[in-house]
Amino acid sequence: MSGVLTMLLGPITGIAGSTIGTLTKWLEHRQRMAELERQQAHEIRLQELNIQARGQELEQEALIAQTQAHADAMAASYRHDASAGQTHKWVASALRLMRPLFTLLLIVLAGAIYFFAQAEDAVEGKPLREHVALTVLYLTEVAVTWWFADRARGSR
Repeated sequence: MSGVLTMLLGPITGIAGSTIGTLTKWLEHRQRMAELERQQAHEIRLQELNIQARGQELEQEALIAQTQAHADAMAASYRHDASAGQTHKWVASALRLMRPLFTLLLIVLAGAIYFFAQAEDAVEGKPLREHVALTVLYLTEVAVTWWFADRARGSR
């Protein structure tokens, strides 16, 4: 009986060994596939980060180009203004007097409206005197503030 048993145990042991080898190969293959998936996921993440960084670089390049275009336009404007050459003294004087003249005119206009508007005139339900006076006073405040703020900044 031991011969029969030996004859049966040999193939069973061979099949078991083959099964263990196949199972080991399958586990190794599964482990390699998992590692390959991790590597690919890592590479994909790196590519996404590169794409994101490149997008930010493109935004920065566009902002730099926009700033440069604005600076070039300002420089061209200054060159154009400077290319006019020398002006007559009366033209330069008239240009220098425009802002103070408009400021004074707005102050006089605000006073005239306040003193001469009729109380019964109305716009959008408000008395005309109040509506126009508030608008002109607002514009007067803007002009006067701008004028003196601009002068203070230019004197530095």
